Amino acid sequence: MGKQHIQRWLPDTCGCQIVEMKDDRDDPTELYRIAAGKVLASDGTEVEGLVACPAHNMLTRQGLYEAVKTDADSETKRKNGMIRELMADDTLGLTEDSQDEPEMEDHPELGQVPRLDAQGAIVFKRSRRFKPYMDVRFRFMGEGGARQLEAWIVGTVVTAAMRTKLDACAGRCSSPTRGVTVHAQVERG
Repeated sequence: MGKQHIQRWLPDTCGCQIVEMKDDRDDPTELYRIAAGKVLASDGTEVEGLVACPAHNMLTRQGLYEAVKTDADSETKRKNGMIRELMADDTLGLTEDSQDEPEMEDHPELGQVPRLDAQGAIVFKRSRRFKPYMDVRFRFMGEGGARQLEAWIVGTVVTAAMRTKLDACAGRCSSPTRGVTVHAQVERG
């Protein structure tokens, strides 16, 4: 048996606690898997490989792992997909460019240094973020493996054109049994 790599994962979609493990002799492309039973943590304490939250406690270990993480339409993938969809559509007006972090490059003597453009100015990474007055919240409703995702967009007036686009985003992040519903609220709450 090779060295065990263990990571603890606390999904942001529920209250489950999952300890995942992988043997260093495993295929490097293989994903982590749920630890069976108790696992010895790096500090020497025993931790349970899986602690199900009330919304998932009726599922089998594998059913929970699939519903929360590994299925193509898992809770995590739907939530993250919805964030990507909202961030990618500039016409919704929910996001703005962000240049908070400089691009880094290797320097032979100094190590990692900020990259400079032809004029000597620091080059910043371009990314997107929700506008400061926007708040996007996610909540899963129901129990078991087919919980429904509700996305709340707070801080903007949603026009009919925006509603059509938001519903299309939700449709791309849904499946026949695991849906996404988008709500909008003008005031921050």
